[in-house]
Amino acid sequence: MRLKKIAAVVAVVMVGFFAQADVIDVPLGGDIAAAVTAAEPGSVIQLAAGTYTLAAEVTIAKNVTVKGAGRFATIIQSDGAYHRLFTLNDDGAVLSDLTVKGGVLNGLAGNRSGAGLAIVKGTLQDSVVRDCEQKGGNYGAGVWMEGGAV
Repeated sequence: MRLKKIAAVVAVVMVGFFAQADVIDVPLGGDIAAAVTAAEPGSVIQLAAGTYTLAAEVTIAKNVTVKGAGRFATIIQSDGAYHRLFTLNDDGAVLSDLTVKGGVLNGLAGNRSGAGLAIVKGTLQDSVVRDCEQKGGNYGAGVWMEGGAV
């Protein structure tokens, strides 16, 4: 009987723990960077299927997940200017279920490596990074990793 009570308490605590994450929906054309800035730690930023275009780098420096509708369904692309698309810089920062496409860095202008994505800390999972270019620079046109996990 005592074990059943303990199991019930553990189940309630775990359900409460997993239910705490806020979900922020960002529709096509929405501002991913603003959603990341507004998100509380533990939040999930849910992206719709389709293509988002970034005009500037998005840095995720807190425990936030940016999750697409599937690695081939949600595409994040550059606007064509010289900039990296994402930097992950927190152990809890996650990019998941999306494609990162078309980041371009000019290494001769002092930009570091990783035109698509730089992972200082954080995780890239179930995603694709493609068609990125590092012009005259260092390493990792698509992904540059200092730490984190893929």
